[in-house]
Amino acid sequence: MSDRHAFKQLAVQQLPEGGILVRFTKRRILSENVIEQIRQEMQALLAPERLMLLDMSNVEYLSSAAIGILINIHRMLHKSTGKLTLCGIPEKIGDLFRICKLDRLFEIYPDLESALAARCL
Repeated sequence: MSDRHAFKQLAVQQLPEGGILVRFTKRRILSENVIEQIRQEMQALLAPERLMLLDMSNVEYLSSAAIGILINIHRMLHKSTGKLTLCGIPEKIGDLFRICKLDRLFEIYPDLESALAARCL
């Protein structure tokens, strides 16, 4: 991926076998301003990319609004035969995903290594 996008809230890396690896730059995703920037940045990635792997291993807290963005990005990618895969979800956030049955919506791997080994994209 070229450096045509300068992101503040996302770190983006091209994966060798296609797709992109995305990480949040902040550990606590709470403020409306940050969440709106994440939404804009993730949507900017939708045009050039259809396959995203989101590594959440550095996230301590994720607001419900941020989870809503992930659901919307998943739906948008799914419509264009794309895919959003998650990995490295911390235990507390993973518990919330299970309670809300989001573990049925998203393909989730315990860590980045297992996601890449499974060639999830």
